[in-house]
Amino acid sequence: MKLNIILLTFIISFSNYSQSQQNFENGNLSIEYQKAKKVSKTFNLNSSSKLKSDNFTKISVKCKIQSLNKEDIDINKFSLVDHKNKLRYRPMDISFQPVMGYLAYGKLLKAELKLGSMYMHQAGIAYEPEIKDSYIEYSLEEYTDVEVPFNFGTEKNPKNSIVYFKPNNFHKFKSLFFFPIMKSAKNPELELYYGNEKVEKVEL
Repeated sequence: MKLNIILLTFIISFSNYSQSQQNFENGNLSIEYQKAKKVSKTFNLNSSSKLKSDNFTKISVKCKIQSLNKEDIDINKFSLVDHKNKLRYRPMDISFQPVMGYLAYGKLLKAELKLGSMYMHQAGIAYEPEIKDSYIEYSLEEYTDVEVPFNFGTEKNPKNSIVYFKPNNFHKFKSLFFFPIMKSAKNPELELYYGNEKVEKVEL
């Protein structure tokens, strides 16, 4: 009887673990959704964006991503969709872990700004309009795209811009997506999307 109870406990635990590791494949890409959680709006080791507005909270979504055809992954296709409130969120930050430790995806400006060397050289932020922003190609009908500008200045001299992300040539890595979530959007029903494909339901 004791052995049966132990075995049953193991089966239930394994089943719960399997359900928390959801996999998505479309022939070109494999995405393993792992977890999501609320994080600090002002400080996070893997996110450089700060949310000063009281209208938003900030969450992270952790995934394992692999290119099945060994082609570069268009990271800008990822979004977080709230079906209850008809909202579609653009990531504020994305970090990836190819081996050890997380690295930030380089940010690309949607508009040309005169920024100091700390941003343009040390932080790797650039204006490269030849690299397309594929996020805007997958807007959903009757849904509002929510995009929070990145603040590169101070409150006295704000320099705001919507940012998107440089591609990289890693074909297998862990990734952290950081999204702003509107506090006024009650009882959100969140799903992670890649382009126009649903990856997995996101629960906090």
